[in-house]
Amino acid sequence: MNSIITLAGFMKERHVWQMLRDISQNQDKALITPYNIMWDGERFVCQEYPLSDEQKKPFLPRNAGDDRVWSLGATTFHLFMGCNVFNGHGGAAQNTSSPLPYMRKTLPELSNLVCQMLSFDEKLRPTMQEICKTAEQNIKRLQSMQQQRKVKVRTQSATETINDFWQDEF
Repeated sequence: MNSIITLAGFMKERHVWQMLRDISQNQDKALITPYNIMWDGERFVCQEYPLSDEQKKPFLPRNAGDDRVWSLGATTFHLFMGCNVFNGHGGAAQNTSSPLPYMRKTLPELSNLVCQMLSFDEKLRPTMQEICKTAEQNIKRLQSMQQQRKVKVRTQSATETINDFWQDEF
């Protein structure tokens, strides 16, 4: 299994939704950071891995304690955007009036979910079950879009197509 930290900034929307679904289903208490999330070839898993305080800092909320939702939001932001939330200071730089980072206007559902996950007020954050449900809905939406975009198979031969354009010549 390989850590997905090297994919930071290069993850596609469908992989981010899959990561959110897989990690939000995981009930262990390992700290969620891009360093701890591994890809086993089929799904994303979070494994406890010894990290320095500097590696943990961007993914910890301001309030002391374990808030996996906030950490998952900070991790998602990092993996999708390629940079740490709140200029790399994590929750330590956040207060009640801090503007929440918005990822991309073209991905409003993902951006809104991450903003909710990074809310300063814990009561405004979604639960892991809500995150999983939203991720599952978006995975299905993307799969449906992919099915609709499939290229139609050409039934005409190249000669028939040329004949349509230059009938006088043939």
